[in-house]
Amino acid sequence: MRCLTSSWIKNTPSVARWIFACLVLSLVVGNVGCHRSFYRRQADNDAYNLIRQKGDHPHWALPNISITPDPRSRMFDANCPDCPPLPPDDPFAHELMHCVDNKRGYPGWHDNGETPYIENPAWAEYLEFGNKGVLEVSSDNAVRLGLLHSRNYQQQLEELYLSALDVSFERFLFDSQYFAGYSAQYTADGRLRNDPARLLNSGGNSRSDFILATSSNGPRPIAVRRAFTTGSTLVVGLANSLMWQFSGPDDYRGNTLIDFALVQPLLRNAGRDRILERLTVAERTLLYNVRSMEQYRQGFYVQVMTGRDPGSGPERRGGVFGGSGFDGFSGVGGGGFGRVTAGNAGGNAAAGGGQGAGAAAVGGYLGLLQTQQDIKNQEDNVKRLRNNLYRLEQFLEELKTRSGEEGLVNNILRQDLQVAQARQALFNSESRLINSRNAYQQTLDNFKGTLGLPPTICMEVQDDLLDQFQLIDRATLSEQDTIENLVDEFSETRLKITSHIESRVVADANDATRSVVIRTLAWYPELPAHLQELKANLIPIRQVRERMLTDYLPRTEIDLKEFAASLGRRRAWLTKLKSTLEMLRNEGCAILPIPTLNEEIFRLDRLDRSRKEVEVQFEALKTKVDKDYLVHLEEREARLDKLIKDGERLMPEELFTQLYDGILYPKQGDVDAMAMAPTDQVADILVVLPADILTLQLVQARARAEGIELIPVDLKADQALEVARKYRRDWMNARAGLVDAWRLIEFNADNLEGSLDIFFSGDVQNVTDNPFRLRSATGRLRVGVAFDAPLTRLSERNVYRQALIEFQQARRNYYNFEDTVARSLRTTVRTILTNQINFELQRLAVLEAARQIDRNEDIRIDQELTNQASGATAARDSVSALSDLLDAQNNFMSVWVNYEALRRSLDFDLGTLQLDSEGIWIDPGAIREDYGTNDPCLWRCPDAPEPCYDGATEIPVPPYPQFHLEDGEMLEGVPQYGEPMLMQPQPAQLEYGPSPYSQPQPQEREMLPPPVQRGAPNPNQNRYQPNQFQPVPSPAPKTESGTTLGPQHSHKVNPLPPLTPRIRPQIPAPRTPVPRKPGPVEAKLRPRVKVAALPEGSADVETAVATQPIIAEPVVVEPTASPAVYGPELSPAINAVAPPVAVAPVQLQR
Repeated sequence: MRCLTSSWIKNTPSVARWIFACLVLSLVVGNVGCHRSFYRRQADNDAYNLIRQKGDHPHWALPNISITPDPRSRMFDANCPDCPPLPPDDPFAHELMHCVDNKRGYPGWHDNGETPYIENPAWAEYLEFGNKGVLEVSSDNAVRLGLLHSRNYQQQLEELYLSALDVSFERFLFDSQYFAGYSAQYTADGRLRNDPARLLNSGGNSRSDFILATSSNGPRPIAVRRAFTTGSTLVVGLANSLMWQFSGPDDYRGNTLIDFALVQPLLRNAGRDRILERLTVAERTLLYNVRSMEQYRQGFYVQVMTGRDPGSGPERRGGVFGGSGFDGFSGVGGGGFGRVTAGNAGGNAAAGGGQGAGAAAVGGYLGLLQTQQDIKNQEDNVKRLRNNLYRLEQFLEELKTRSGEEGLVNNILRQDLQVAQARQALFNSESRLINSRNAYQQTLDNFKGTLGLPPTICMEVQDDLLDQFQLIDRATLSEQDTIENLVDEFSETRLKITSHIESRVVADANDATRSVVIRTLAWYPELPAHLQELKANLIPIRQVRERMLTDYLPRTEIDLKEFAASLGRRRAWLTKLKSTLEMLRNEGCAILPIPTLNEEIFRLDRLDRSRKEVEVQFEALKTKVDKDYLVHLEEREARLDKLIKDGERLMPEELFTQLYDGILYPKQGDVDAMAMAPTDQVADILVVLPADILTLQLVQARARAEGIELIPVDLKADQALEVARKYRRDWMNARAGLVDAWRLIEFNADNLEGSLDIFFSGDVQNVTDNPFRLRSATGRLRVGVAFDAPLTRLSERNVYRQALIEFQQARRNYYNFEDTVARSLRTTVRTILTNQINFELQRLAVLEAARQIDRNEDIRIDQELTNQASGATAARDSVSALSDLLDAQNNFMSVWVNYEALRRSLDFDLGTLQLDSEGIWIDPGAIREDYGTNDPCLWRCPDAPEPCYDGATEIPVPPYPQFHLEDGEMLEGVPQYGEPMLMQPQPAQLEYGPSPYSQPQPQEREMLPPPVQRGAPNPNQNRYQPNQFQPVPSPAPKTESGTTLGPQHSHKVNPLPPLTPRIRPQIPAPRTPVPRKPGPVEAKLRPRVKVAALPEGSADVETAVATQPIIAEPVVVEPTASPAVYGPELSPAINAVAPPVAVAPVQLQR
């Protein structure tokens, strides 16, 4: 073998040996290839550049997008993304990776190592837990957590990324594609291999060949392929082989072939309408997905806060059946990618009416806060029911200590019934409370899933958003428990004393037929100690009085001042609401028919009367606590001291009277007791103090309920629809999707044509055995034409007809989308108006429920102080009043929460919702009739570097390959890589009609700061930036007929689509079809057609205009009368005569 090698090396020319060495080296390097991380980084670079390119627009300026999770995220993977370790596997299934069907598996499964973790093991270390290990989450932090950990949000980012990869593949199809490879082959034949008779005695020679040749998977062994936008394909190839024969003369042969082939279709599969369709769909789809991603970011905030569905988000259309790009594109059906669907065009979970008197429940963070406050209200209600039950039980015990009174048995039975009813109400309320807590925990676990957190994490929502609906200070509720304990201790001591009371029946001195009960109390040795205990029980009551004076009363006074400060705004709000309702009553087709309502909610004098009532009640309570409590406690202590000192010398009858009626049970109904009672205002502080605490709570509740306000939303449904038409990104995508379906008509019509292809090819070979000795004498050129008549087109015909039908379906789907948006906005606006009315009604319901409790308490105190048993319905009245207060509080709060959820949803449905750099909503404040009309930078956050473009603004060009034509000539006016791009101002658009294609450039004008309509500006934005200043508005240009062009503001960059014309379009009469393609040769050389010269009655005028190169000559649209058929929400000038509009001549080229 060594001799053979030396022989052929000596016989091989030096150049061939050098080529051989290079080819062997390239073969080794090519087999190794680039590392997989190179391809990953390359894909990232292409995808991110494409996303930045499509997102370079103020309407959908996405922040820096990356599919690599944040290191703080639960989804973050710290391992190498290209060689991740083996995750935990099922042990039984894992055995099949190493041995399957008794066959040894791949041995390298564990080369990258193993990991016991699936999620990021350190993600919880970035959370800030409280002292008890509870994660306290505010509303803003909930959104931040969701952006970090939400799996759905990450999936939307990845869909956008994959959509960008589809574009990179479709662009690559029009780039120069290179193919190269090399192969080595050794062949050894026996001596009989080439003998036809294969006789052992026939002789013959053996043969050994060694061949080195170019080889690849491309169209040629070494090739460059390029596809052009006209449908032509160019292939340039090189084939080379070197063969050494190691038998016989040991000769060497070298062959080289260089060839090219150019094919240009002229009919079928020709033209940019067919060839560029896949690239066009891919590019437009990426634009749609960038818009959808921005809308999904906004919807994600709304979902976290209200539980509403954020929408579908980006949708990748490529990658069908595992392919790359749009390999599965067919032009019709699911592979056509031209359909328009309504999707989630504004569904609103918070809209619609709620059950009962409240509003519909919302989800998300606001729903959790609402449920949390509901539970607090239920807990307060349970406490009040317990206090009510305790007082009823105490009075029952007192009745049982009496004897000989008339009707005592009946009073005891009736009081026992009241106790049973109160106890049953308490049990039911406690049961509802535990059920509410269970439902809250389930909702909280679901909310954790929305944020991407595990349900096992201990989390609590804490935000001051609903603190205003804590109508009663919780400290005063705790004070009621303290007072209850004090009364309980006093009662225990009192029972010790009353157990020594004796009763005897004697004849009445004035009436011998009657008898009276004489009750006496003889002095006993333990009585002084019991009296000292009673005196000690009065000390904590003094402390309660001090807390009321220094803490509770001043806080209530602040609430009263805030109520007084809100009166001006409340009057203006009620006046506006009343005028709105009156206007709706006068409309023929009102969005909400208004019934006859209680005029109490609109009476402005009620506000002043309510304020005076609570102020008078507050001042009386303040005086009572400050003076009367002190007098009562001092006199009561003085009487205790006197009894301790002189009580032993008193007669049993006198001792009983002074102790029982003066200290133990002071009553207002007894004249003798009145003489011993400390004051008229405070007969028994143990009875009056809980009632006064309740009075303080009710005063506070009335003041706080009157001070809560709604942020105004005054936007009509038709106005909201016009704003949404301008700013909604999914509406922009729906318009473009309809055009996608329209383009597919032309795309599929191409297959109906015959095939007419021109081909041109040639090659040249080497002479002798030198592979580099190429001579023209060995060359060959071929040119020809191939024609295939369109005889069999049944399948293509059906596909074309399907494309026509799908375009009509797309049209219907589009206006169904518009109808869905309009229906959603009408529902939202209607529900907002309903909530504005219900909010005032529920406010009055809260005040009346508080009044019920106040009146029931007055009745109870009067009965206890006059020795009367509770009425037959006392327990039911108390339970009913407490239940009414609970329901009124919850309904009042539910209306406000639903209103706030709808305010966020309305901002989202209008397409005007703005987020700051952290994804937090920028509250726009009041939404009025001019919302979204005078703010050209509405879509841009205050902290954005470029609020909007005006004039020639220099911005960097994203890194991307140069733009060029097929023949290499650079496009004029297109900046190349690294050069700045000038954003020239776009021409204005007609408000109702087509856009002019040429307008004079705006002159230098005075610059003013941009208008600000947002209610909560970004705190990081402290001053205006130079690029935020906008030109002073100036009159729009005029047409020849005097019609104003363009929107009535100065923003002239990236103009929004014009509004739908107010004038009903004239449907043309059926016309004679225009011959579309007269002949096979003239198909691609179509005549230039003038729009004005189209034959009268042409039914295919839309197709002719859309598919043929045309010159639009000036056409004057004569005035035509249009019937009013669009409804009352359209322009009032719908029946007027339209002025003639002159359209400038425009040349349209395919």
